[in-house]
Amino acid sequence: MNWMPFFFATPHEYSLKWTFAFLNTGIKVFDLSGGFRLKYQESHMKYYRAEYDTSQLLEKTIYGLPEWQVKQIAKVHLIAVPGCYSTANLIALKPVTMNQQIYQHEPFVRLIGRWSKINNVVNTPFADLHWQINEDLHLLVVSYTIDNLLKGAASQAVQCANLTLGLNSSYSLISDMEATQVKQSLVIKIGGSILEKPEALPALFSIIKKLYKQPAIIVHGEGYLIEKILKKAGFLTEKKNNLRIKPKE
Repeated sequence: MNWMPFFFATPHEYSLKWTFAFLNTGIKVFDLSGGFRLKYQESHMKYYRAEYDTSQLLEKTIYGLPEWQVKQIAKVHLIAVPGCYSTANLIALKPVTMNQQIYQHEPFVRLIGRWSKINNVVNTPFADLHWQINEDLHLLVVSYTIDNLLKGAASQAVQCANLTLGLNSSYSLISDMEATQVKQSLVIKIGGSILEKPEALPALFSIIKKLYKQPAIIVHGEGYLIEKILKKAGFLTEKKNNLRIKPKE
Protein backbone atom coordinates (compact mmCIF):
# COMPACT_ATOMS: atom_id res chain seq x y z
CA MET A 1 0.00 0.00 0.00
CA ASN A 2 1.59 3.33 -1.08
CA TRP A 3 -1.03 5.61 0.41
CA MET A 4 -2.56 6.33 3.80
CA PRO A 5 -6.33 6.32 4.38
CA PHE A 6 -8.04 9.08 6.32
CA PHE A 7 -11.69 9.13 7.33
CA PHE A 8 -13.56 12.41 7.84
CA ALA A 9 -16.55 12.03 10.18
CA THR A 10 -16.98 15.77 10.62
CA PRO A 11 -19.41 18.48 9.49
CA HIS A 12 -18.92 19.20 5.78
CA GLU A 13 -17.29 22.58 6.46
CA TYR A 14 -14.25 20.86 7.95
CA SER A 15 -14.04 18.27 5.19
CA LEU A 16 -14.09 20.97 2.53
CA LYS A 17 -11.43 22.98 4.33
CA TRP A 18 -8.91 20.21 4.99
CA THR A 19 -9.32 17.64 2.19
CA PHE A 20 -6.97 19.49 -0.18
CA ALA A 21 -4.16 19.31 2.36
CA PHE A 22 -4.54 15.57 2.91
CA LEU A 23 -4.77 14.72 -0.79
CA ASN A 24 -1.64 16.78 -1.56
CA THR A 25 0.37 14.59 0.82
CA GLY A 26 -0.78 11.35 -0.81
CA ILE A 27 -3.45 10.49 1.74
CA LYS A 28 -6.62 8.92 0.42
CA VAL A 29 -9.74 10.54 1.89
CA PHE A 30 -13.03 8.85 2.76
CA ASP A 31 -15.48 11.63 3.61
CA LEU A 32 -18.58 10.67 5.60
CA SER A 33 -19.99 14.20 5.50
CA GLY A 34 -22.01 15.61 2.63
CA GLY A 35 -19.12 17.80 1.50
CA PHE A 36 -18.42 16.01 -1.79
CA ARG A 37 -21.60 14.08 -2.55
CA LEU A 38 -22.97 16.53 -5.10
CA LYS A 39 -21.17 16.40 -8.43
CA TYR A 40 -21.57 19.98 -9.63
CA GLN A 41 -20.27 23.14 -7.96
CA GLU A 42 -23.56 25.02 -8.54
CA SER A 43 -25.57 22.43 -6.61
CA HIS A 44 -22.85 22.26 -4.01
CA MET A 45 -22.96 26.02 -3.39
CA LYS A 46 -26.75 26.02 -3.29
CA TYR A 47 -27.19 23.29 -0.68
CA TYR A 48 -23.98 23.49 1.34
CA ARG A 49 -23.12 27.19 0.96
CA ALA A 50 -19.45 26.27 0.71
CA GLU A 51 -16.85 29.01 0.96
CA TYR A 52 -14.29 26.99 -0.98
CA ASP A 53 -14.00 26.29 -4.68
CA THR A 54 -14.18 22.50 -4.82
CA SER A 55 -15.02 22.16 -8.52
CA GLN A 56 -11.76 20.40 -9.37
CA LEU A 57 -12.19 17.91 -6.54
CA LEU A 58 -15.83 17.25 -7.30
CA GLU A 59 -14.91 16.14 -10.81
CA LYS A 60 -12.52 13.54 -9.39
CA THR A 61 -14.73 12.34 -6.55
CA ILE A 62 -16.49 8.95 -6.62
CA TYR A 63 -19.77 8.37 -4.84
CA GLY A 64 -18.81 5.53 -2.53
CA LEU A 65 -21.73 3.11 -2.69
CA PRO A 66 -19.84 -0.22 -2.70
CA GLU A 67 -22.65 -2.24 -4.27
CA TRP A 68 -22.69 0.10 -7.28
CA GLN A 69 -19.18 1.47 -7.72
CA VAL A 70 -16.67 -1.32 -7.03
CA LYS A 71 -14.15 -0.56 -9.79
CA GLN A 72 -14.46 3.22 -9.56
CA ILE A 73 -13.88 3.31 -5.80
CA ALA A 74 -10.57 1.47 -6.15
CA LYS A 75 -9.14 4.00 -8.64
CA VAL A 76 -9.63 7.43 -7.03
CA HIS A 77 -8.30 9.21 -3.94
CA LEU A 78 -11.44 10.97 -2.75
CA ILE A 79 -14.51 8.93 -1.84
CA ALA A 80 -17.79 10.61 -0.87
CA VAL A 81 -19.39 8.01 1.37
CA PRO A 82 -23.21 8.11 1.05
CA GLY A 83 -25.41 8.71 4.08
CA CYS A 84 -28.15 6.45 5.38
CA TYR A 85 -31.07 7.93 3.41
CA SER A 86 -29.40 7.81 0.01
CA THR A 87 -27.88 4.38 0.72
CA ALA A 88 -31.29 2.94 1.55
CA ASN A 89 -33.03 4.53 -1.43
CA LEU A 90 -30.43 3.65 -4.03
CA ILE A 91 -29.86 0.06 -2.96
CA ALA A 92 -33.61 -0.51 -2.72
CA LEU A 93 -34.20 0.85 -6.22
CA LYS A 94 -31.49 -1.06 -8.06
CA PRO A 95 -33.37 -4.40 -8.28
CA VAL A 96 -36.39 -2.49 -9.57
CA THR A 97 -34.41 -0.90 -12.41
CA MET A 98 -32.30 -3.98 -13.17
CA ASN A 99 -33.19 -7.41 -11.76
CA GLN A 100 -33.65 -9.19 -8.46
CA GLN A 101 -30.40 -11.16 -8.75
CA ILE A 102 -28.23 -8.03 -8.82
CA TYR A 103 -27.14 -8.49 -5.20
CA GLN A 104 -26.64 -12.26 -5.17
CA HIS A 105 -22.88 -11.86 -4.67
CA GLU A 106 -23.04 -8.89 -2.29
CA PRO A 107 -22.39 -10.07 1.28
CA PHE A 108 -24.28 -7.30 3.05
CA VAL A 109 -27.52 -7.04 1.07
CA ARG A 110 -29.98 -9.74 2.11
CA LEU A 111 -33.05 -10.38 -0.03
CA ILE A 112 -35.64 -11.62 2.45
CA GLY A 113 -39.10 -13.09 2.05
CA ARG A 114 -40.86 -10.80 4.50
CA TRP A 115 -41.08 -7.13 5.45
CA SER A 116 -37.80 -6.05 6.96
CA LYS A 117 -37.45 -5.12 10.63
CA ILE A 118 -34.90 -2.81 12.20
CA ASN A 119 -34.21 -5.31 15.02
CA ASN A 120 -32.66 -7.69 12.50
CA VAL A 121 -29.97 -5.23 11.39
CA VAL A 122 -29.21 -3.17 14.50
CA ASN A 123 -25.46 -3.19 15.31
CA THR A 124 -24.67 -4.99 12.04
CA PRO A 125 -23.48 -3.89 8.58
CA PHE A 126 -26.30 -5.83 6.89
CA ALA A 127 -29.12 -4.45 4.78
CA ASP A 128 -32.44 -6.32 4.50
CA LEU A 129 -34.46 -5.81 1.33
CA HIS A 130 -37.97 -6.97 0.47
CA TRP A 131 -40.58 -5.87 -2.03
CA GLN A 132 -44.05 -6.81 -3.22
CA ILE A 133 -45.89 -5.95 -6.43
CA ASN A 134 -49.64 -5.50 -6.80
CA GLU A 135 -50.14 -5.95 -10.53
CA ASP A 136 -53.80 -5.01 -10.38
CA LEU A 137 -53.03 -1.63 -8.82
CA HIS A 138 -49.70 -1.24 -10.64
CA LEU A 139 -48.17 -0.68 -7.23
CA LEU A 140 -44.69 -1.55 -6.02
CA VAL A 141 -43.84 -1.41 -2.31
CA VAL A 142 -40.17 -1.71 -1.31
CA SER A 143 -38.95 -2.21 2.25
CA TYR A 144 -35.27 -1.68 3.04
CA THR A 145 -33.73 -1.64 6.52
CA ILE A 146 -30.23 -0.65 7.68
CA ASP A 147 -28.44 0.50 10.81
CA ASN A 148 -27.82 4.15 9.91
CA LEU A 149 -24.51 4.31 11.81
CA LEU A 150 -23.09 1.19 10.15
CA LYS A 151 -24.34 0.41 6.65
CA GLY A 152 -25.52 4.01 6.53
CA ALA A 153 -22.12 5.40 7.56
CA ALA A 154 -19.11 3.80 9.28
CA SER A 155 -19.12 0.21 7.99
CA GLN A 156 -19.85 1.48 4.50
CA ALA A 157 -16.74 3.68 4.67
CA VAL A 158 -14.73 0.61 5.69
CA GLN A 159 -16.20 -1.26 2.72
CA CYS A 160 -14.87 1.46 0.43
CA ALA A 161 -11.44 1.29 2.04
CA ASN A 162 -11.36 -2.48 1.62
CA LEU A 163 -12.08 -2.18 -2.09
CA THR A 164 -9.22 0.26 -2.61
CA LEU A 165 -6.89 -2.28 -0.96
CA GLY A 166 -8.04 -5.05 -3.28
CA LEU A 167 -9.82 -6.83 -0.43
CA ASN A 168 -13.34 -8.18 -0.22
CA SER A 169 -15.66 -5.41 0.89
CA SER A 170 -16.63 -7.53 3.92
CA TYR A 171 -13.06 -7.77 5.26
CA SER A 172 -12.93 -7.13 9.05
CA LEU A 173 -16.67 -6.39 9.14
CA ILE A 174 -18.00 -9.95 9.21
CA SER A 175 -16.32 -13.33 9.44
CA ASP A 176 -15.79 -15.55 6.39
CA MET A 177 -18.41 -17.92 7.78
CA GLU A 178 -20.97 -15.13 8.13
CA ALA A 179 -20.21 -13.98 4.58
CA THR A 180 -20.99 -17.43 3.18
CA GLN A 181 -24.11 -17.81 5.32
CA VAL A 182 -25.66 -14.45 4.45
CA LYS A 183 -27.25 -15.84 1.32
CA GLN A 184 -28.63 -18.84 3.21
CA SER A 185 -31.18 -16.77 5.09
CA LEU A 186 -34.03 -17.45 2.64
CA VAL A 187 -36.83 -19.58 4.13
CA ILE A 188 -39.78 -20.71 1.99
CA LYS A 189 -42.95 -22.01 3.70
CA ILE A 190 -45.30 -24.24 1.69
CA GLY A 191 -48.52 -25.91 2.79
CA GLY A 192 -48.48 -29.56 3.77
CA SER A 193 -51.17 -30.30 1.19
CA ILE A 194 -48.49 -30.17 -1.52
CA LEU A 195 -47.40 -33.62 -0.30
CA GLU A 196 -50.72 -34.98 -1.53
CA LYS A 197 -49.72 -34.05 -5.08
CA PRO A 198 -46.18 -35.33 -5.59
CA GLU A 199 -46.42 -34.62 -9.31
CA ALA A 200 -46.53 -30.88 -8.47
CA LEU A 201 -43.24 -30.90 -6.55
CA PRO A 202 -40.89 -30.79 -9.60
CA ALA A 203 -42.72 -27.74 -10.94
CA LEU A 204 -42.55 -26.04 -7.55
CA PHE A 205 -38.82 -26.65 -7.19
CA SER A 206 -38.23 -25.44 -10.73
CA ILE A 207 -39.93 -22.12 -9.94
CA ILE A 208 -37.94 -21.71 -6.72
CA LYS A 209 -34.69 -22.41 -8.58
CA LYS A 210 -35.45 -19.74 -11.18
CA LEU A 211 -36.46 -17.08 -8.66
CA TYR A 212 -33.77 -17.64 -6.04
CA LYS A 213 -30.17 -18.43 -6.97
CA GLN A 214 -28.96 -18.78 -3.38
CA PRO A 215 -29.55 -21.84 -1.13
CA ALA A 216 -32.99 -21.95 0.47
CA ILE A 217 -34.64 -23.70 3.41
CA ILE A 218 -38.05 -25.16 2.51
CA VAL A 219 -40.47 -25.73 5.38
CA HIS A 220 -43.71 -27.61 4.78
CA GLY A 221 -46.75 -28.05 6.97
CA GLU A 222 -48.08 -31.26 8.43
CA GLY A 223 -50.75 -31.71 5.78
CA TYR A 224 -52.60 -34.93 5.31
CA LEU A 225 -49.90 -37.01 7.06
CA ILE A 226 -50.79 -35.72 10.52
CA GLU A 227 -54.47 -36.21 9.72
CA LYS A 228 -53.83 -39.89 9.03
CA ILE A 229 -51.81 -40.33 12.21
CA LEU A 230 -54.45 -38.67 14.40
CA LYS A 231 -57.32 -40.54 12.76
CA LYS A 232 -55.53 -43.86 13.21
CA ALA A 233 -55.03 -43.03 16.88
CA GLY A 234 -58.75 -42.29 17.26
CA PHE A 235 -58.54 -38.51 17.54
CA LEU A 236 -60.68 -36.07 15.62
CA THR A 237 -59.46 -32.64 14.49
CA GLU A 238 -61.18 -29.55 13.20
CA LYS A 239 -60.04 -26.47 11.32
CA LYS A 240 -60.78 -22.85 12.11
CA ASN A 241 -59.70 -20.12 9.68
CA ASN A 242 -57.76 -22.81 7.84
CA LEU A 243 -55.76 -23.64 10.99
CA ARG A 244 -55.87 -27.12 12.49
CA ILE A 245 -57.14 -27.31 16.08
CA LYS A 246 -55.86 -30.43 17.78
CA PRO A 247 -57.87 -32.14 20.53
CA LYS A 248 -56.89 -31.65 24.15
CA GLU A 249 -56.27 -35.39 24.50
